[in-house]
Amino acid sequence: MALRRRPPTVAGEIVNAIDLVGDAVVEAAGRFLDWLSGEPAETLARAHRGELTRRSARTPLERRAVNRATYERRRTSTPPGESVRSRLGHGAAPLVTWSEVPTTAGLVELTTRNRTETRRVAQFSRDVRLLLDGALEPAAFRRRWTRRVRIAGGFELEADPDVVLVLRAESGPPPDPYYRRHVARSVR
Repeated sequence: MALRRRPPTVAGEIVNAIDLVGDAVVEAAGRFLDWLSGEPAETLARAHRGELTRRSARTPLERRAVNRATYERRRTSTPPGESVRSRLGHGAAPLVTWSEVPTTAGLVELTTRNRTETRRVAQFSRDVRLLLDGALEPAAFRRRWTRRVRIAGGFELEADPDVVLVLRAESGPPPDPYYRRHVARSVR
């Protein structure tokens, strides 16, 4: 942008200063958008050619490009129907059945089918146990579980600590072990 000079008054000098700062911000934003839109594709291409490696990557953008190129190389060499994770030798996620999990539908037995859901229910069960033992304040329990994704096994986990305490009091003593009944391997 061209610099517009105003008459030499106090108000004019203030406006000129604002114009200079505004021009600098617009120019910096343009450079940033050019960098953001152009460089990742170029960096990814360098990683695919082998010019960038884990050792030579200096910035987070370059490391991300190297990791993405590695994943894409593995994905293209994986046969259809097989995941990259299983190709690397990792087993399938186990089916885990959880007993008496407090949900919005009451205490239910639910089965988690992937690692994300299993981890989510394990964290929820740990927090329920801490809430029952008095080691976790009800306000902290509510704060943790109203912010998180609470869907697991087709049910929504209960975030209200008062409802969790009532459901647990009505159900009697917890089964042994309280949180997990059995583990079975899933078939993929």
